[in-house]
Amino acid sequence: MHLAQNRLRTILIGVMLGGITLAAFWPVIHNDFIIYDDAAYVTENPQVLAGLTWRQAGLAFRTSCAGNWHPLTVLSHMLDVQLFGLNPAGHHLTSLLLHAANAVLLFLVLRRATQPSNPQLPTSRLESRPPPALDPFWLCAMVAGLFALHPLRVESVAWVAERKDVLSAFFFLLTLWAYVRNAEGQTPESTTRAPLYATRFYVLALVFFALALMSKAMVVTLPFILLLLDYWPLRRLQFSSPCWLSTLRRLLLEKLPFFALTALFTGVAFLLLRQAGATQELPGVGWGHRLARIFVGYEQYLAKTIWPVDLALPYPRLAEVSLGLALAGAAAVISLSFIAIWHGRRRLYAPVGWFWFLGMLIPVIGLVGVGAQTIADRYTYLPSIGLSIVAAWGLGEIAGRPRLRLPMIGASVLALAALLLATRHQLRYWQNSEALFRHALAVTDVNPLAHSLLASVLAEAGELEKAETHCREARRLMPNCAETEILYARVLARRNKFEEAIAVLSQLLRHSSVAPEAHFNLGAIFGEQGAASQAMNSYRQALALKPDFPEAYFGLAALFTQQGDTAAAIEEYYQGLRRQPDAPEALNNLAWIRAASANAAFRNGEEAVRLASRACELSGRQNPVMLGTLAAAYAEAGRFDDAVATAQEACNIALAKGQGDLAKKNQALLELYQSRRPYHESLEPFPASPSHL
Repeated sequence: MHLAQNRLRTILIGVMLGGITLAAFWPVIHNDFIIYDDAAYVTENPQVLAGLTWRQAGLAFRTSCAGNWHPLTVLSHMLDVQLFGLNPAGHHLTSLLLHAANAVLLFLVLRRATQPSNPQLPTSRLESRPPPALDPFWLCAMVAGLFALHPLRVESVAWVAERKDVLSAFFFLLTLWAYVRNAEGQTPESTTRAPLYATRFYVLALVFFALALMSKAMVVTLPFILLLLDYWPLRRLQFSSPCWLSTLRRLLLEKLPFFALTALFTGVAFLLLRQAGATQELPGVGWGHRLARIFVGYEQYLAKTIWPVDLALPYPRLAEVSLGLALAGAAAVISLSFIAIWHGRRRLYAPVGWFWFLGMLIPVIGLVGVGAQTIADRYTYLPSIGLSIVAAWGLGEIAGRPRLRLPMIGASVLALAALLLATRHQLRYWQNSEALFRHALAVTDVNPLAHSLLASVLAEAGELEKAETHCREARRLMPNCAETEILYARVLARRNKFEEAIAVLSQLLRHSSVAPEAHFNLGAIFGEQGAASQAMNSYRQALALKPDFPEAYFGLAALFTQQGDTAAAIEEYYQGLRRQPDAPEALNNLAWIRAASANAAFRNGEEAVRLASRACELSGRQNPVMLGTLAAAYAEAGRFDDAVATAQEACNIALAKGQGDLAKKNQALLELYQSRRPYHESLEPFPASPSHL
């Protein structure tokens, strides 16, 4: 009966945790994608936009994305596109469901690990504190609640590009569950003397760990976490035992396969990040300064966990760290570490929780510079569990005293409620890119990246004057940043300030690392001015410096098309597509030539269908221009029924998007296909290129 009651209570708490987490984060499903990384990972990623197919699944395991190899995360994005298209609500819902599942899993793992299931242990798995009168069941629920509802979780849940956080955590927690199941029934003596062999749960733990690593490499510290769990709450390692050293050796030997996976994935992740240029350090940053930044980073994470205000994406990078901040951070980390160790014999949870927090942050704390940020809220997703353990068990110990029980329970409930409200408040800033980056500028100082990102948003919205202002501010705060300079030049060109834009890009040509991109953008600006020869020269210089530069080939192809040199345009398109096979615009433009060229020598209906089908597949069949090209390709191939159906589809989507003129042009083409005639460019008044559709 008692077992049945415990099971029912566990189910009820699990359902409550999942429900409260969903309720807290539910507004996220109304949010949009943001321009920062969502485009690279989802909305403009041809590999993902193709949906979940066997071919794409294979590519996910063979290629990296934005310098990261996380095939399971890519597969999850592909599945979302397959199910929801580019409707952001579906993508956000998937991340939210994973986060809710993680909250429930954390509760179940802790509950399983802390229940005294082995009567042969010399002591309960829980140390003598908190007193037995306080059921540890509620402490496990408290840890899960603190983890799930904290506003630091918003970045991981509300940012589609950070699917890797919630997905890797899901497999991380499954790894802990399998490891705990494997450890059940083992006494310290059996850990020392029993032969090592792989149970099904041990094998499951290794499989889940590999899946977690294939979702995000930050979980490489998991073997360290398993050793902490051996100390508490599993009590497999007891330093008071006379044979603790041999036990430790056995436990380390048991972790060797986990450490091997860690070494393998760490090496792969570092190499890919280095190739993508994401591990470049700031000039002149030595190990002394790097160590100072590490202590400041720990201090900031700890402060934001205790008092989560002024949360932002992105935070400014810590280029300079004052001696006072560094000393304060070092004092906080070192003193708290000594306190945790000092209390470790009586309060085993203290060192486990504290070193869980410190250890899991090591990959992102600043030993190696990753990306443009020094700290980020998303990095606390799994490390925060350690601090939640310390907080919950510490409060539980206080609440174990009869006079303080009710006040502590009330304070715990109020704390969870306050975190929920703070999370709902933080979610408001994630509604769209502009709100997010304006908030970042409001709560941070010296944030050139936020200015640059906001400038991109404003430029896309057509607010070019405001975009130029933020570009200028970003340039002032961080001079000679190539990405900002290129964005600034593009904004200037759109404001018809061509001479200023050319001057900005000409300055960049002095930096060999970004010279190809500078030449490419110069080519685009010359092209807008109608200076075809100068544009062509710039594209060719870009290719001379960077032969594998598909965009430059596509730029040349567009110029040749404008000049009527169709043969040269076709060759340049194929050159670019050999280097970037899944470029939707290039596929579409080449397909149009193959389907509708005035010169029969350049037309090839079957090839046009192949190219246009891939372009439509990559765009989720939501682009009426590309559907119009596919219809023309079907007609050229003699598949007029398919041409009519596809042209009608293009009309419907154009009307749904409010593109009335485009719908009319596709309707005219549809009537042509109904008469069993293909469209060729010589047949006016129909449009002369897909860009005019």
